[in-house]
Amino acid sequence: MSFANLSLVPFLIGLAAIAVVLGLLQLLRVRYQRVDVVTTMFWREAIEESRARVLVKRFRHPWAYALVLAIAGLLWLAFAEPTSPNSDGQNHVVLLDGSAAMLAGDRYARTVESLIDQIERLPKGERQVFWCGGDARLLLDRGEETLLLSERLRDRSPEVSLSSVESFLLANLRETTEPTTVYVFGAADVSADALALLPETVTLNRVRSWSEADDGLNNSGIVAVGVSEAASGRYDFVDLYVRGAAFGAAPKVELSLEPMEAVATELGPLEWVFRDLPADGSTIKVRLSGDQDDLLADDEASFVLPLREPIRVSVTESLQPLLNPILAIDPAVVIVDDAPDVVFGQGNTAIPGFQLVVRGEQEEAFVLTDQWPDARTQSAVESTFRELGLDQIDATRLATELETTIRLGAETSDVRQVRVWTDVLSADYNLVQSSAFPLFIAKSVRWLADTPDLVPYLAVGEMSESLEIAGVNFAPTRPGDYETSTGQPISASLSSVAGAPISDDLPSVLKIDALDKEAPWMTWLVLLVLLLLLAEWSFFQKGWMP
Repeated sequence: MSFANLSLVPFLIGLAAIAVVLGLLQLLRVRYQRVDVVTTMFWREAIEESRARVLVKRFRHPWAYALVLAIAGLLWLAFAEPTSPNSDGQNHVVLLDGSAAMLAGDRYARTVESLIDQIERLPKGERQVFWCGGDARLLLDRGEETLLLSERLRDRSPEVSLSSVESFLLANLRETTEPTTVYVFGAADVSADALALLPETVTLNRVRSWSEADDGLNNSGIVAVGVSEAASGRYDFVDLYVRGAAFGAAPKVELSLEPMEAVATELGPLEWVFRDLPADGSTIKVRLSGDQDDLLADDEASFVLPLREPIRVSVTESLQPLLNPILAIDPAVVIVDDAPDVVFGQGNTAIPGFQLVVRGEQEEAFVLTDQWPDARTQSAVESTFRELGLDQIDATRLATELETTIRLGAETSDVRQVRVWTDVLSADYNLVQSSAFPLFIAKSVRWLADTPDLVPYLAVGEMSESLEIAGVNFAPTRPGDYETSTGQPISASLSSVAGAPISDDLPSVLKIDALDKEAPWMTWLVLLVLLLLLAEWSFFQKGWMP
């Protein structure tokens, strides 16, 4: 036997203290003094005034002491709350699915009711209950009373998120060597790949709180929202792609866009695209409408459109005949004379620019300057050269025409610069007539202006290279607004829809396998204390004890 509220040593110390205190009280005796009264009217007051307590040396009533000590000791034992050793030698982990799939109908209410009804089947000292919504949180720890679980679930409801059941299993039980039985309450699925990664010491069961017929909901929902470069080629516009999914007898749905008015082009069943939406940084909402949908949480998704402002470019007079025709057809560029974002030609080196230098001023034909990361400078430089399209240039032919070796270089600077030999842009050579030259100029403009890459989409539960915390990428756990590592606002969509039939990868049970119930110690202790109190009253009435 063990105790729920105290360990053995504090229990024994407390019991000894009770015995000592009751023993001292037994040594207190009442000594009466002689008082003369003139009338019996003052008899009671005289008795009270003459009463006094003194210590005596003789222990006069050991059986009375034993009875009182038994009563006090049983009360102290009840406070310590003894528990019977009915353990099966295993840890018991209960996972309550708190994802969007539980928002359908009364599925969540039935699941919570089933959990509260069955949790007493597990030994209190070896059970834990976790909430698995967007992330996992402890609801009931080992040794805590079941009543606390009911209170903690009173105001909690499912989240519009994916379930964290699978991630909890892999994060907490993948390396365990202790026998562990896991009970999953809810509709959360665990993939076969995840199950294969768990050790043999872990046993999983799904506890069903609904019938097989309720597995497949009639539901349609949005599973992906993303943007791409506008097919029209307009730099300050994007195309928005929306994909849905349907399960059961899902109704035919229509897609609408708020707050702007736009007509969706249907690419296929439950696939749409909105063309040429302004890249102005506004937040839009796509919504599915239809009847008989059992789950409304996935019928709506928000998305923050990227913000793309035109790049202001200034070109020196000597380069205008060569570059202005190329820049004029670039939808990202506005040619200006004042306050440019990028300068072409000899100019202010405090502004990002495309600078021309004579061959003797630098050894390499092309030099890029930037705040290169020390740890990966080489790879970053090579990636940037490819990004600018320099790998598309016929370097061999250009080297032959210039009668020199074409090399690429990089330098560290606070301001981005592209420095090119003046000879390279001469009309006498092949580069300016090649198809790679307009691409090189357009890519250079965007790199110099440090235009953020277009983040096509962000999905709940999927790792994104666009999101970082302390330099580490992470996956969003809930739909909502986030910020990329470059400072761009972006919204995460739910990325999945509830309603698919629950997989058979997890074995299903109707109820938790009950262990032998703990002995009802508290009930017997209370009854025994009442019996002893009744005996004490009876002995006192008969005059057998003081």
